[in-house]
Amino acid sequence: MDELRWELQVPIFKNNLILKQIGIAIGIPFGALILFLFIIKAWYGLILISMTFLLTLLMIILLFRGTYDVRYVINRQGVSCHTQEKQKKLVRRLAFITCILGLLSANPTAAGAGLLSTSGTEIHIAWNRIRKVKYMEQKKTIRLYGGYGESITLFCTKENYIDVKRHIYEWKGDSL
Repeated sequence: MDELRWELQVPIFKNNLILKQIGIAIGIPFGALILFLFIIKAWYGLILISMTFLLTLLMIILLFRGTYDVRYVINRQGVSCHTQEKQKKLVRRLAFITCILGLLSANPTAAGAGLLSTSGTEIHIAWNRIRKVKYMEQKKTIRLYGGYGESITLFCTKENYIDVKRHIYEWKGDSL
């Protein structure tokens, strides 16, 4: 079987899976912080966090057009997920700016966040590392789980979902 490739712009604020993951990653720690600030009546802290959330939302809408631009490759080596080139350049620029500003302000947390922010732009899981596949027919989405913390979500179109599913089944086979 030959290689399968496709590109997609996934709307961040309309995709339940992405919103759920953002909710877990941001909602739990910031929810606890907001609750704590509310209990101790730190109103200025709550206002500051609210403004930061609004600024982040605005940046996602303006800079990234509210989409996650992704390119997938399925071949004999495994499954790869890449941020599309235009968005990857923007992520790298923002990461560089964050790192430099973190260093200039003597804030190692910000500098480290800038360095780490580009780590998810290219993900590859070899076939022998895939442990579980979850098919979500209605959403035309396939989740591939590898080792610890290793996963790829394949957002498919209505047209290519069956073909992607067939490729995964043929490459991975019955060992799932």
